[in-house]
Amino acid sequence: MSVLAVIPARGGSKRVPRKNLRPLGGRALIAWSIQAGLDARLVDRVVVSTEDAEIADVAQGWGADVVWRPPELATDEALTDPVLLHALETNQAGIVVLLQPTVPLRPAGLVDRCIERLMDTGADAVHTVERASHHFVWWEEEEYSSGGGPVRRRWVTQCPRRPRRQDMHDREVMLLENGSVTATRAQLLRDTGSRLGIVVTGGRAEYRGRIECVETERTIDIDTEADLVAAEALLAAERATA
Repeated sequence: MSVLAVIPARGGSKRVPRKNLRPLGGRALIAWSIQAGLDARLVDRVVVSTEDAEIADVAQGWGADVVWRPPELATDEALTDPVLLHALETNQAGIVVLLQPTVPLRPAGLVDRCIERLMDTGADAVHTVERASHHFVWWEEEEYSSGGGPVRRRWVTQCPRRPRRQDMHDREVMLLENGSVTATRAQLLRDTGSRLGIVVTGGRAEYRGRIECVETERTIDIDTEADLVAAEALLAAERATA
């Protein structure tokens, strides 16, 4: 079964201008994901989807092919799944692997592990996750008056008790999607328009496929300048202990 790795990389990032081309460890940020795809023995082709000529040049220089995406798929509001479907129009494959360029540092062999999990289990989609205890997850909600109007916003947690980490049980741990690798059967993507086969109708989510998770260590998603500094430090530490 043919496996296509797709790296979506538009040129118009806002928080970190020209983010996909910013240097990390001596190479452009996008190069880390390209190399991860090329190093995977189960990946047949690596493509970068972009509307940007400079990104295209760098991608080709690192050995990836380029899929030129239309302007409507290169806006701030453009979603990832339509970009994957567009890449499939000119690259026939049975499995599509999404490699987000903003998550550059992946353990060796992770891409192949996700593809193998997809093939071995018969799942429709596999994605990478990392652990986080629900005791330490907070969100903001509105508190309402008896008359139904909002009074104020407050921060709440699902479980206010503060256990020691060594006292937590597996059932008390949540797995957070980290965007490092997602492997999807192309047919599921075409049928649902979603790389995880999740279709939302009437406010309800329906899972049209079987999803498997591959747990990894915590990674860094580059969204700010501080994230780039942290990734550089992590990379330097990994190289120092290699």
